[in-house]
Amino acid sequence: MFFICLSICLIGSLLIFYFNYRLFIQTDSFSSSKNTKNATYPQTNTTPSSMYTNSSSSLSSSSNTTSTTITHQPWNLFMLWGGTLPLICLFINLTISLCYHFRGINYTRGCRTRNQVFNIIPSISACLGDYMPQAGIWRICVMLYVWQRIFAGYIQYFHYGQATKWQSPKLTLIRTIVHITEQLALIGLSSISSMNHLMFHEISFGVFCASSCLNMVLTDRLIRLWIVQSTLTTNELQPLHVAKRAHNWRFYTSVFNFTCLGLAVYYFLLSEQNKCIDYQYSKFALFEWLYVISNIIYQHSEQIELSYIDLGLIIMPQKLK
Repeated sequence: MFFICLSICLIGSLLIFYFNYRLFIQTDSFSSSKNTKNATYPQTNTTPSSMYTNSSSSLSSSSNTTSTTITHQPWNLFMLWGGTLPLICLFINLTISLCYHFRGINYTRGCRTRNQVFNIIPSISACLGDYMPQAGIWRICVMLYVWQRIFAGYIQYFHYGQATKWQSPKLTLIRTIVHITEQLALIGLSSISSMNHLMFHEISFGVFCASSCLNMVLTDRLIRLWIVQSTLTTNELQPLHVAKRAHNWRFYTSVFNFTCLGLAVYYFLLSEQNKCIDYQYSKFALFEWLYVISNIIYQHSEQIELSYIDLGLIIMPQKLK
């Protein structure tokens, strides 16, 4: 059983990574050519490379000369990390739960006439928070990728501001605050399970759902303003076809996400009223999984908009001998 479970986890994880990687390399990339063409440097006669490295003549003239190095890393790599890791961890936790805790996560209690009520799909809370090592794997996973989402909110603030020509600075700022609130609620939701503290878990889940929905609505509004600005002016880094593609991806993903959330709430309330019906809770669990996965995919779609972003890593200057 152990080797079968391990094989399923490895094969599934490799497939998830492969499809995500193919998604990234097929995305229109502006980071290599556009950034080089449109990069702004101080108005001097020096080339961009000479701004960061000293010439050999200046090195020989002074022993206190300093050298500063800047290396550029595409933001796509960090987006690939932040989008692939949660999907892989969800798949691993689901596989482990089905292999070793099938009865505990699928047989619910609470019916007065029957001892156990059968279900075929476990809830995501049971897979991520009720058993070990699933709870530990998911909490470590969240701490490893949530920093990318928080930092992405900071980057998207300037991205949407420049794309919309700062027509709605307050809307851009509110969207950033809501985005960061969503990630903080995700940390609280993941670190404290319903078995540890039910009220805190429910409050975190409510804040996460509310901020996630509001984030999607505000993002859709900003992308529509981006499309309007792109039709009026030419922007090589944020062109019109990228804005339209980002809008289509995010719009349909958010509609699917809202639908799954509504159906999950509906079937949860229905299962609470009819606890003696087999597979009733599985309907709620199915849409709960689809809601979480569609939220990850929605966040993952930033790779369409931010493919032109590079991060500059600065190495502090040191005195050269």
